[in-house]
Amino acid sequence: MNSKDKGKRGERMAAAKFREHGFDARRGVQYSGGPDSPDVVGPEGLHIEVKFTEKDEDVYLVTREGMSIHFMETDVRPTGRSSMGVRGIELDEGDEVVSMQLGVQGDYMLTISEKGYGKRSLLSDFRLQNRGGKGIKCYKVTEKTGKVVGAKFVIDESEVLLITTEGIMIRTSVSDISVLGRITSGVKVMNLEEGVKVAGFSKVKNDEREEEDETDVGDGSIGS
Repeated sequence: MNSKDKGKRGERMAAAKFREHGFDARRGVQYSGGPDSPDVVGPEGLHIEVKFTEKDEDVYLVTREGMSIHFMETDVRPTGRSSMGVRGIELDEGDEVVSMQLGVQGDYMLTISEKGYGKRSLLSDFRLQNRGGKGIKCYKVTEKTGKVVGAKFVIDESEVLLITTEGIMIRTSVSDISVLGRITSGVKVMNLEEGVKVAGFSKVKNDEREEEDETDVGDGSIGS
């Protein structure tokens, strides 16, 4: 897709953060050049990602406990603005969706944890499934790593910016982060003092493959 086509996609995919439900919704919109009115999300949840799509995208959801699911956008029927949508992934009690990505956004899934660990995994490791299932493991959550803060799809040339709960930021090249299998914990990406956690991270936009990106937020410490 060239730069002139960006932002003019015909469908709007929204993933909502629900501790129990893991719903997502898709609805058609007309591109107006300005922000669209927000979708209504119930009192238990809030939006984590909203992306314009081409109606046939590969969609990936990632959860705080290290689960993920890969399904086709066509599995999600279009719904109205005030609709709660349909189930994207079945979550275990206490888990929640922390990220939604599209297959066109990169070659690897970069996963970052609360305690500064991270890894890249090839997208080919994540088989296509039916929407609404339990998904498969994408990250090995341990006491050492903490929970998953978020996931971004990246390419070798990508850079990411991490921010801690104390407001400290570092910028690092994705190529410095190891490519590992799905059920692994990764390597140390950021050294943290005791009691400090990674609050969120975002991609640094370097080329046309890397669209404008919002920060993934682990526990609500930053962002809205």
